[in-house]
Amino acid sequence: MSSSNIPEECLLPIHRIVTKHTETGESTHGIEDHIIPEASPQLPDIYGATIWRTDKSLPDNNTPCDDAAKQDMAGRFGLVVNNGSNLRVTDLPPGEITPLHRTHTVDYNILIHGSVFHITEDGTETHLTVPGSTLIQRGTMHAWENRSSQWVRWISVLLDAAPISLPDSKGELMVAPEVMTDGWVPPSRRTMMNQKMQQ
Repeated sequence: MSSSNIPEECLLPIHRIVTKHTETGESTHGIEDHIIPEASPQLPDIYGATIWRTDKSLPDNNTPCDDAAKQDMAGRFGLVVNNGSNLRVTDLPPGEITPLHRTHTVDYNILIHGSVFHITEDGTETHLTVPGSTLIQRGTMHAWENRSSQWVRWISVLLDAAPISLPDSKGELMVAPEVMTDGWVPPSRRTMMNQKMQQ
């Protein structure tokens, strides 16, 4: 897809409401709008949007109700806020797969619409099909693949976390880097590609 926004017939925008306190201390709505996922500059076939984020491990609700989703978030693939959180939506078109990637976060992923495969670097696959299915991602290399004919949407809460330490080739622990790889093909696709080549 080359357009900046998802075609209207695919998935509805996210209806967002953010509460705040008035100057007199009463609770009220501060922001009510609709978030429309847009194509990623680096990954134009994958759509996403930040819904809300914090920039501290202990969020401060005394701050103004400025739209935190619009705050600049440079580096770390535009996904991770240092010492903070990121509430975001991801929309994946039919037949698409994300790059294999790792971030130093704990991610709470909740399926909202459609079905999606979660794939780890060892080839383990989990097929999420029921809305509300939840996958907790803990700093592991992973990708998401939509093998259906329908768009898929999931909501994620990314919490900044200590980097994961993994053994190197000598068995010594080293900090695993945050990484996003292009061109990775999951084992299930490799098998299908090999079968087609042999026919």
